[in-house]
Amino acid sequence: MNVSIHPAVKVLKDEIIRSRHSYNKIAAATHISSQRLKNIMTGRADITLRERDILCEYLDISPIFVVMRRNDIQERLDFLDLRGLPESMKKSLIILHHEICQLAENLKS
Repeated sequence: MNVSIHPAVKVLKDEIIRSRHSYNKIAAATHISSQRLKNIMTGRADITLRERDILCEYLDISPIFVVMRRNDIQERLDFLDLRGLPESMKKSLIILHHEICQLAENLKS
């Protein structure tokens, strides 16, 4: 059986490994059974949004962090991750993006 693990689950699994918390410890704190966690983390069961949010809260990460770290999104050419940039550069790029979008909108009309 070829099991596919969702990219968001891979991010959560990495964070769980980084936290060094066992599935049993996480299960006790989140009320998601350790067996269910194992099934989710191995791709045998799909994660729900509620479970994702519960795990994010437990791991003290934002669900947005999970989305931004997904490999399938990071590899897209039409996506730019600004998180690691200095604030002044982020603001400049956001302004530039808005101006380009406005220009594109004006060209349509």
